[in-house]
Amino acid sequence: MKKILLAALASLSLVSSCTNSEGPCDYDIVRADAEVIEIVVKQDGTFSVVLSFNDSPLAAEEVTLEDLRQIKIDTTFLFKNHIEIGNRYKTTVSTRTSGNCSKQIVSFDSSFK
Repeated sequence: MKKILLAALASLSLVSSCTNSEGPCDYDIVRADAEVIEIVVKQDGTFSVVLSFNDSPLAAEEVTLEDLRQIKIDTTFLFKNHIEIGNRYKTTVSTRTSGNCSKQIVSFDSSFK
């Protein structure tokens, strides 16, 4: 419960802190599961963890965990976080509807080590 409240407060502070000449930005907020559908070894030895976001604005896109979190994923990261194909993670997907703030914000309920 505490994690959900913290995630909600973090999302709210991000939304309320974005402003432009027309005023604050507005977001549509959707709860969605992110499912690991593929784990690919890249040429540099790191991994690409491909996620599927059904029932969200990200459903039509190929989304990777390393792009969302802006991290490099190695074997240690996969092992520590028990990441494998079929895992599902609860998320909040916020999509900008007005203003010039970040287009999308994805918040994971789980923390990755």
